[in-house]
Amino acid sequence: MSGAEQHLRLYLFGGLRAVLAGTEAEVTVSSRKAKGLLAYLALSKNGPISRETLAALLWDDRAEAQARQSLRQCLAVLRREIQNGGPELLQTPGDGVLLARDLVWSDVAAFEADAASGDLGSLRRAADLYAGDLLVGLSFGEEFDTWVSRERQRLHDVAGSVMQQLAAAEEQAGDVNRAVAAAQRLVGLDPLREDAQRLLIRLLARHRGRAAALRQFEACVDILRRELDVTPDEATLALAQEVRTLPEAVTEPREGTAKPLDLGGEPVPALPLRSPVWRRPVSLAAASGVALALAVAAISLVEWFAGPMGRERPPAITDGRKDPSPPRTGRISIAVLPFTGHGSADVERLADTLTDELTTDLSRFQATDVAPLRSALAFKGRVTDVKDAGRILGVAYVLEGSVRIAEGRMRVNVQLVDAHTGVQIWTDRFERDQAERLAVQNEVLARLGRAMQVQATLAESERVRAATGSTPPSLDDLLMQAWALTVGENPVQARPQFEAILAQYPTSAGAMEGVAVTNAIDVLAFTAADPKGQLETAERLIGEAQKLRPNSARVHYVKGVTLRAGERYEEALVALEHALSLNHGFTHVHAMVGETMMKLGRVEEGLARLDQAMRLSPNDGSFGKWLATVGYGHLLLGRYDESVGFLRRAIDRRPGSAPPLGWLAAAEMLRGNRETAETAAREFRRRAPRGDAGRLLGLTSVPPAYQEQGQRLLDAMRQAGIEASAQASNH
Repeated sequence: MSGAEQHLRLYLFGGLRAVLAGTEAEVTVSSRKAKGLLAYLALSKNGPISRETLAALLWDDRAEAQARQSLRQCLAVLRREIQNGGPELLQTPGDGVLLARDLVWSDVAAFEADAASGDLGSLRRAADLYAGDLLVGLSFGEEFDTWVSRERQRLHDVAGSVMQQLAAAEEQAGDVNRAVAAAQRLVGLDPLREDAQRLLIRLLARHRGRAAALRQFEACVDILRRELDVTPDEATLALAQEVRTLPEAVTEPREGTAKPLDLGGEPVPALPLRSPVWRRPVSLAAASGVALALAVAAISLVEWFAGPMGRERPPAITDGRKDPSPPRTGRISIAVLPFTGHGSADVERLADTLTDELTTDLSRFQATDVAPLRSALAFKGRVTDVKDAGRILGVAYVLEGSVRIAEGRMRVNVQLVDAHTGVQIWTDRFERDQAERLAVQNEVLARLGRAMQVQATLAESERVRAATGSTPPSLDDLLMQAWALTVGENPVQARPQFEAILAQYPTSAGAMEGVAVTNAIDVLAFTAADPKGQLETAERLIGEAQKLRPNSARVHYVKGVTLRAGERYEEALVALEHALSLNHGFTHVHAMVGETMMKLGRVEEGLARLDQAMRLSPNDGSFGKWLATVGYGHLLLGRYDESVGFLRRAIDRRPGSAPPLGWLAAAEMLRGNRETAETAAREFRRRAPRGDAGRLLGLTSVPPAYQEQGQRLLDAMRQAGIEASAQASNH
């Protein structure tokens, strides 16, 4: 199917999501039954589905006539919601219903096609597409749930086959990092399957050394004992004994060289994947709580700190370090342990919901591998050592938390822990009225997502730096360290690192984005040595990056920043909103949207978006910049006292930033404080000698409603001592 023919793109792995092809704008499917109907039609391979079948599937609790009436209503609503002015997607030949397959793309269909192909490129694409279990959170009625469970298991097994084949293919191609990552995902899909455990142990022994392999064996022993009360079978024990005879460390082979050790290997089995590890009766709790997924479920729907898995990694680099834990991949691996609910069953349900939603939320961050929820549920109700949990789940970080409700107030405590050292690296508390449960849940998720993105990236960057030593770092490692430098108040400091990476890896989209955004931010901050040349560089590089990653949230964010720097505010707003449609957790993009709205004269709307960003991420490294922009908004609205308050807070947070000083000069002049205004203007000129009052106010894009105020502010800046261009002076 060609991209030009597509109208709708359906993402069914994880939760159901529908977007318009080309624009990637979200399509709202309003009811759960409509989502179920859309998913069933998308997964059906046998032509039109009879209305009788659909009615019985979705309304099995109703009489036939009532079920058919409900189906008619649901079809009408769904047709209206997904068509969106485009071609007819729901077709109803005779008594049947089907989805126009030539107009609809689905991740499941693409995944199955790539899985069946079997070549290395196809296997990589299939692995990237498998973003978790099918239709997570969609459940209603016994008939529908039975169907979902069957399809979910079938695709789960196909994913296992993909990971197993991919591990073998990557090792043969010489990319050990990817081979190990694929084997870890295989173990995560079924940690009780010992042939998968042996594959991972064997890979670790060959390429990571004895200690790493034995640690995985110990994790295997532990989970078999805890969940099945059995010991490993003879083949696993024999492999462990063989590993114990190996040297302490092994050097990873370069591409095309012979493997340093030959530990044999088992043939890769065909489907089905489930191996008969059940050697004695298993309790229902054990079967439902653990027998599914434990390690990394890497999905890259949202791109921020590094390139997608399989697109940014060069050939394997020799790595002589001993016993890395976890292997250095430039990606952040994390598990969300079940939150503890203290109190009633209702509180327990809230804790479970937070765990579920947060797992989904975090999995959207680029370069973040999140252990599947079903894996983490194995730890529910247990007193767990986070280092043990991290080892078993194969992750570097663990997020845990608790929920309490007392006297009508809900309190949620969370902490992020380094699973290797047990050191707590971030903690926060959220407290709101119990009646605001949904609001606080959304706030918790958004704030945690941003905090995870920042704090874990900084910590992982330090881990990578400490582990690298004299060994040449990989591309992912370099990008991780560079993006970590953009987290604080001076992201431009990362530009030399990004430029060096791009010189070494000229096709790296992540490096292109980094050079582009740091140049654009430099222009926006009035600190650019060559504004025109830097803007041209940013525009060229983000154009190239977009060709490589047309559906990347980070690409569209950087494009929006670049367009803002070029004063193309309408286009910038489109790009930024597109980035948010791809990743709702981009709290800092809410702020950039607010800033852009102000440049377009939509000041009150812009202030609301900035308030949302500050509420969701109160400890954000960009908080000082957001304060300055709120001050600018109040300045446009003539609220000079409020403006001064925000601008002074911004200057305290970002003492090196020039724009808030220029705005403060105008506000103080209009308040009648000439001396204070002139002092602010002098400091502005010192920090931004190329600063221009007209550009600082964005006068070229202010609508007529704000023209008079804009001119008033321009005059105030000039009186304070900030020059304006001839264009701005005549505006």
